[in-house]
Amino acid sequence: MHIPLIVGGAGGIGLALAHLLAERHEVERVYIVDRNEVPAAQQHPKFTTFRFDLETDDFDFFGRFTDIDALLITAGFGRLSPFRDLTEQHIISSFAVNTTAVVRLIHRFFSRIESRRPFHTMVMVSIAGFMSSPFFSVYGASKAALRIFIESVNVELEKAGTTNRILNVSPGSISGTGFAAAPAAQSEKTSGNPTKEVENSTSEINFSTSEPEKTTSEVISPPSPAAPPPTDLEQVRPLAAEILAHLEAGDDRFIPQWEEVFRHVLDRCHNDFRAEGRRSYDYKVASGRVKGIETPP
Repeated sequence: MHIPLIVGGAGGIGLALAHLLAERHEVERVYIVDRNEVPAAQQHPKFTTFRFDLETDDFDFFGRFTDIDALLITAGFGRLSPFRDLTEQHIISSFAVNTTAVVRLIHRFFSRIESRRPFHTMVMVSIAGFMSSPFFSVYGASKAALRIFIESVNVELEKAGTTNRILNVSPGSISGTGFAAAPAAQSEKTSGNPTKEVENSTSEINFSTSEPEKTTSEVISPPSPAAPPPTDLEQVRPLAAEILAHLEAGDDRFIPQWEEVFRHVLDRCHNDFRAEGRRSYDYKVASGRVKGIETPP
């Protein structure tokens, strides 16, 4: 990779990826597209940054990136909430940002992805796209759609004769992005990615119901003029390095903590998704992190 474009690179895992790439001698520059600015203390001379809102801005903007050889998409959002409490706008925005924006970006660069020349593509999806997750229904659905899209397009790429693939990175948690566990009443926070409600920032949603608490990589963040919370680059760096290793190996899927946690969780889902859904529901209710649902006596 010489000139990567990172959509969602002003904070979280996107910023960690940007720094790792910028440190490489062969990388000429790193384009970052984000709703927020990269914090001044975490800038790098190789960064070229642009402000953009994936939900409202004109995607013709991306026509300027004619020299890139890698596309990394780390933007998205989710909210832990009973379905009945979500607004219609939240539902519309969830699919617009988590799913449609990603599909549109890949479509815009697809001629390069499908070519015989190396072109690296990575999307932050979520482990929620692989299982039912009560109180995260819309988010999980938006990510499940994205997972199926990536899997389907990768078959088309294989049949087209290119070795390029789209890497689906589906974490259950990303620590080091500036958030500690918080009660459900504080479920709206601000992050450093380019949408009104963005990814890779919180530590309050749990997908694993029998292991020690694991947390999601995404958070809802309403529009706010406040600066995003700082990213602990050293803490996020190991995961970013793993992602780049899988990306450059041409892999099509990477689930962090697969052996430690998620192989067992997905096995349970496969064996009885209804029972696993009930287990997940009860765990979240008992944790007290879901507003509007009382813990049973």
